[in-house]
Amino acid sequence: MNKFVKLTVASALAVIALTPAMAKANETKAAPNGFYTKDSFTSTVQYDALSLDKKRALLAAPDVVYHADNKVYFAKEAFGKSNKQLATLAKSLDVFEKEHGQLTEKGYGSDDEEFGVVGIE
Repeated sequence: MNKFVKLTVASALAVIALTPAMAKANETKAAPNGFYTKDSFTSTVQYDALSLDKKRALLAAPDVVYHADNKVYFAKEAFGKSNKQLATLAKSLDVFEKEHGQLTEKGYGSDDEEFGVVGIE
């Protein structure tokens, strides 16, 4: 019985010690899907409301990236590509942010204002 109590106490202490680290690991960035430039963000809803000319201009701009489902694509490179070709162009959100800066409400390339962080409570 004494070994059982020691094992239970040791397990409880391990869980208590690891809980903050596990909570931090489960946090994910909640950057919304949409179009980002170096100084702006356009949501998919806002994009749908744009005129055809403004949509074309946005997609043709060299610094515009599209973020969807934790994948980031440079819009100019991705426009008109097949799904197979898109798969080779996609960067994970983490890789993109390491190379170009965080996706924020002010665009990308700046670590000023992140979108909210969603975690397990």
